[in-house]
Amino acid sequence: MRNCQALEEIVVRDASHLQRLPQEIASLTSLQSLQISNANLIQMLPDMPASLSNLRVNNCHTELKERYKKNVGPDWGKIAHIHDVDIS
Repeated sequence: MRNCQALEEIVVRDASHLQRLPQEIASLTSLQSLQISNANLIQMLPDMPASLSNLRVNNCHTELKERYKKNVGPDWGKIAHIHDVDIS
């Protein structure tokens, strides 16, 4: 994640062995789109950069879905600034 300040998009097609995302993702000030598939072990997201406008997490852990459920999840406020969110 070092020296990636100009990175605008991250796509992880198979995150089936990934337990968490690095905290450093918050420092990617140019990141606009983050897409993660098969994220069945990830239960929580780190802080997201203010520049992020698209977040997609597919096939994720039930805990993640509940924590970030729009307007009602306990951690929704952490991603509420993201225009297009799909956590399923």
